[in-house]
Amino acid sequence: MRMEYATQITALDNPKVKALVKLRKQRNRKQEGLFIAQGFREVSRALAGGYTPNHFYFCKNLLDDAAIEEMRQWADQGRWFEVTPAVFNKIAGIENPQGLLATCQTKEHSLASIHERVATRSKQSAGTSPLWLIAVGIEKPGNLGALARSAAAAGCSGLLVADGIVDIYNPNAIRASTGAVFSLPIASCTSEEAITYLKQEGVTAYATTPTATALYSEINWKKPSAIVIGPEDQGLPDEWLANGSGGSKNISIPMTGGLVDSLNASISAAVVLFEAVRQRLAQ
Repeated sequence: MRMEYATQITALDNPKVKALVKLRKQRNRKQEGLFIAQGFREVSRALAGGYTPNHFYFCKNLLDDAAIEEMRQWADQGRWFEVTPAVFNKIAGIENPQGLLATCQTKEHSLASIHERVATRSKQSAGTSPLWLIAVGIEKPGNLGALARSAAAAGCSGLLVADGIVDIYNPNAIRASTGAVFSLPIASCTSEEAITYLKQEGVTAYATTPTATALYSEINWKKPSAIVIGPEDQGLPDEWLANGSGGSKNISIPMTGGLVDSLNASISAAVVLFEAVRQRLAQ
């Protein structure tokens, strides 16, 4: 349906409005196989990442003529609904929404499903050894999104979400990633599956922990490597630490502030990732 013939929604209790609000919860996203992309950046990056749009919702009162004209590029890709400001504020669920959102179909994120994407990504980075980010037991969607954003910026082969509590389609995760979750190969798996996969691929895992004596800057990151990050409150489980079943090597980030014993998970990942980038660019 073209934008000019968009269906009008004015009632806050419209069934589609209720369905959109339900997609804020993980169990409903999983059940429906849908997620929400919010605003021009998220929508455009989702479509560029090969996601199939289902419905588009827009509010003319929140858009200028240039924005509406830009939206016409997607006019034939899904069904369009024009809504009132009150309705849009309810379905957006954020302050100062841009006036556009889309529901898109989720993708499979098993290790098997991303293998081909990783191989393609590796060919595009010819001469660069694999670099992975492993997020273990991350509880905050903002952290997960920030991890994906840093991994994408560092040119990682992919992101493994091991023993994940939140999913990458959480609205806060998508927002924090600035849409990076749509292009970066991401798989959800158990720690055991991730450890097995890295071993099969010949990738050495480096587990970040404050108790490690080896510093992250002492590692040769030009070799096939994986940076393993856990939740800042509990740290990584034993299976990821040295002498565990994963055979990981422990590394730490030096800190000189006596009142701080750990860093935020996404900040830790960024620090180590961009040391790897620095070394690889110096080849």
